[in-house]
This record gives sequence, structure tokens and C-alpha cells, in this order.
Amino acid sequence: MVFDEGTETTATVAGRGSDSVGQYVELAEPIAETVGQSGYVRYPGSFMREILEKTDARLESWGLDVTGFVYPYGLSEGLAEEIVRERYPAVANHRYGGGHNELAGLDPTAMRRMYVETDKATQDDVDAFMDTAAEEDVLAIVGGHSQYGTLTEDRLRYTIETALERDLAIVTMGKALAELERR
Repeated sequence: MVFDEGTETTATVAGRGSDSVGQYVELAEPIAETVGQSGYVRYPGSFMREILEKTDARLESWGLDVTGFVYPYGLSEGLAEEIVRERYPAVANHRYGGGHNELAGLDPTAMRRMYVETDKATQDDVDAFMDTAAEEDVLAIVGGHSQYGTLTEDRLRYTIETALERDLAIVTMGKALAELERR
């Protein structure tokens, strides 16, 4: 473990969590002199930046342009949010979701998305989401995690077909933002 960007020690991790300051790792036993009595340690900014640099380099080695970021599991508080906003021109799953982003005053680093996995949204939810996207002047963003098997091929197909039935364009976040800039 590294504290304050330099001090190092070894400790046993008991869990993790987040609070108004950001994410933390809870230690099995506090390291009194190094981190105080709380037994919490936060990831240093240098570690977060290094991980993002490595991840971006890997994606770029596959021929992808890295132009945006999606927080893993929606965890976006504290220092992580500051670093991501500094590094990426677009972020889509900010705070509590919803997925419809008003165009007036749009902050590309604080856009919301709707999760379309089967355990997050019903077909009626997807229909209502697409109806609003078609009827209002918004940037509508959907996404999902395939890790847990709740974003099935059928759910993905249904979401795409529902958008196309309403004449909605399906584009990358980068392309959508570029198009909005041209308006």
C-alpha cells in the first residue's frame, strides 16, 4: 500500500467502500501512525492516473481511439471524478443515470446513461426511454454491463430495434458530441 504518494507499508484489506470524499479501502487493523485511527486508505492520484494510462494504451494498441470514459459500476466520487474530467472529453454514466441529457448547457463530462440490462430495465422502460428520446431534443445514452449475463443478446437486439423503430440514430458518444458541435 502507498500512502500520501510515497510512504509504503503492508496491510491486510478487510473491505472497501465510498463516502463523500471518494472510494477507500478498509484495513483489517488500522496503521495508527501512517493513516490515523480510521483504518481507511485511499488510492493516490498517481496510481489512478497510471491505471488509466495503461488502460488507454491497451485500447489504443487495438486500434481504438479513446475519447471517453465510463465509470466502472457507476463509482464516480471524489478524486477519481476529478482525474477523469481532466483526462477525458466525454463521460457517460454520471451519478444516478436516467440517460436523457438536455442539450442546452450540456457538460460532456457529466452525461447520464440508462442501463438496459434485464435486471435494470423492463421492455416497457426501454420503450418509454426511446419514446422520450424521439420526442424531445435530448442526447439519449444507453449502456450496460455484459459481465453478469444481464445484458443478453436478445436485450441488446430489442434495444437497438426499439431505437430504430423511432428513427433514432445509433452512434458513438464521440460522434454524437461532434454532431452537436456542428449544430
